[in-house]
Amino acid sequence: MAELRVLETGELQEAAQLADLVFRDQEQKSMGIAFPYIFAAEAPESLGVYDQGKLVAFMGIVPARITVGPAALQVYSIGSVCTHEDARGKGYASKLLDQAMSHMREAGASLMLVSGDRSLYLRAGCRTFGQMRQYVLTPPTDALHILHHEINAEAAYRSRPAEAKDFSAMAGLYAQELTHYDLSLYDLSRLIQAEPLASCYKLSHRTWIAERENGEAAAFAVIGVPYGEHVTAAPLVIEAAGEPAAIAALCLKAMTEHGLKSLKFPVGLHRLELIQELDRSGFASEARANEGTIKILDPAKLWQQLLPYLTDKNPGAARISVTASADETSAALLLDGQTAAELSTDQLSAMIFQKMDAEDGFKLPDELQKRLEGAFPIPFPFTGGLYYI
Repeated sequence: MAELRVLETGELQEAAQLADLVFRDQEQKSMGIAFPYIFAAEAPESLGVYDQGKLVAFMGIVPARITVGPAALQVYSIGSVCTHEDARGKGYASKLLDQAMSHMREAGASLMLVSGDRSLYLRAGCRTFGQMRQYVLTPPTDALHILHHEINAEAAYRSRPAEAKDFSAMAGLYAQELTHYDLSLYDLSRLIQAEPLASCYKLSHRTWIAERENGEAAAFAVIGVPYGEHVTAAPLVIEAAGEPAAIAALCLKAMTEHGLKSLKFPVGLHRLELIQELDRSGFASEARANEGTIKILDPAKLWQQLLPYLTDKNPGAARISVTASADETSAALLLDGQTAAELSTDQLSAMIFQKMDAEDGFKLPDELQKRLEGAFPIPFPFTGGLYYI
């Protein structure tokens, strides 16, 4: 009889081998190397299904804290979800997901982030989320934009490949972003070396840092560069933080140094100054969602965890709380303890993570709207960055 349970540390190598069998080819590094927080966890929370002593299905589960202004969200990510071909069609993935969500709720998490959008996750209530701009950076060709870049290049930035001594400064720049995963300099270093997302597309990290004239770090960028001529994946900015003009200068410098004709750069809408810088540079962009899907595990807990950010944006938000229905299909917004609006879980997710207008058929009562003005959508980090699970 199949057994579903949490893996022990010594069993993670077998899980990495199963993931490699399902997801990797001979040119890619092992999932065990690329995803250390799944396969090298000291206190693993990942789940597996064992049949006759053999691991036949696996779900990587990784906790994280995400800073949103003055608020801290407790979240979990799942990834590397795989089933051996001989064990498919038995519902193991669904059972793993049910157990995973139960575990996350018991641990106090408010959100679950999923790297994919399979029907398995959509049936469980996961939804696409967030609003971003997908920029495509190209070398400037017209006189106006060439002049703009030359002026920026002369604005006292010196760009160079990052070294080990730079990780402390890079971690400091990353932590200054309005919203980010809580990463130490050791986490940052480990993930840059591991190349989690980049390795999925046969890209290698190239990390660049920009310094001011006084030697202080102004920005850094981690860029995924194809590691062979036959690789078809587009070069990608995996992570970038710091001064917008310095980030733009770094990207163009890296393109020149690595012979890139274009460079994709997903940017959250909360990064207004960076968006303005990229727009001034004349780079093309289009709207896109964040990476993967999201599920609100506990609406009341999410609201409570978000409250420091919400009240910072609008003190009136302190009078609002949230409760969830027993079947988890809807939530009530309470004003001073009294129900003021009822929303489906999809509407609640859209309100928090996307800009909703009256023309979308969604409008809060005026009393709630007044106390939440300016709070939504919340800023949220790009989930396809260094902490991709």
